[in-house]
Amino acid sequence: MTWHFIIPFFYGENQFVLVKGGAPVKRKILYLTQTVMGIQRLGVDHRITVFVCDEQSRDRALEVWPIVTMLDSPPKHLPLETVLSFQKWFNAHGSDADIVAFNEDDQILYLADTVIEDIQNTHEERVVFSPHRWARQFFFFRRKGRPVFYLKGKRGLLDNVDPEPSGATFQFNHTYLAQTDRSFAYAACWFMKGSLFRSLDLSLPSAEVELESPSYVVFGNGVRVLKLRIDGQQPLSAFMADHLSGYDYNRRLVK
Repeated sequence: MTWHFIIPFFYGENQFVLVKGGAPVKRKILYLTQTVMGIQRLGVDHRITVFVCDEQSRDRALEVWPIVTMLDSPPKHLPLETVLSFQKWFNAHGSDADIVAFNEDDQILYLADTVIEDIQNTHEERVVFSPHRWARQFFFFRRKGRPVFYLKGKRGLLDNVDPEPSGATFQFNHTYLAQTDRSFAYAACWFMKGSLFRSLDLSLPSAEVELESPSYVVFGNGVRVLKLRIDGQQPLSAFMADHLSGYDYNRRLVK
């Protein structure tokens, strides 16, 4: 079983994120390096492909990882085109038992062995696993009451947490909740079986494409997006994405 990680990477100032969002260009190579190293530490049989849409991004990405695919795409469409392009490749070369994982270029992933088992062994064919998304806090400023969480001793904030969850419960090694709103399901990261990945319609009209489309279009297919249930009984750090540029966002909110 191979875990296929697909990562869109654009080396430049992105004009399509929130006003205070996005990674500083000078940190993008560092963040991509940390993202790749985080995947390598997971202990799974992995294949990482970085997708780019211009020569500068390709050249810089090759400094970090040797497998880079160039797409004919504007930067805004790159995340979705990454998924669409890989789906074409996977339909010809992948296995139903493989795992396909989408992740942004600035997110360190944490998966406990028990979560890896859940992703690999679940018999629920139409479920997608998505981590909670965390970013280091800047001082003690907290926007919109986002929950505080300590990851590896550092104080940070959880994003996209449903304050009144009502989705179905799934019990594997861990307890998961199906998300009922695409904004709460969102983490810019997901994992699914190859058989499910093959079956999804991931296309969108060009006018509807946004940076978040790879997550929104999966949710829009009606699959159940599962996140660890927040109940104080299980460590959320078992399945977490450290959103590195989230710290830059939190810092800009103050400055």
